[in-house]
Amino acid sequence: MTTDLIPKSDYIKYSFKRKNIAIGGITKGSGMIHPNMATMLGFLFTDAVIDAKKPQK
Repeated sequence: MTTDLIPKSDYIKYSFKRKNIAIGGITKGSGMIHPNMATMLGFLFTDAVIDAKKPQK
């Protein structure tokens, strides 16, 4: 962490159709991209098997 006071991430593990799945995410505000704009970077990740076109919807 740099100027953040608390981490902004979370994850969950659960069973879906008898398979264990984990989904997580992390975000970070970034004034360095443009100081006068509210800019946030966000990333989601999982170990689930997903068709590549599904997350784009």
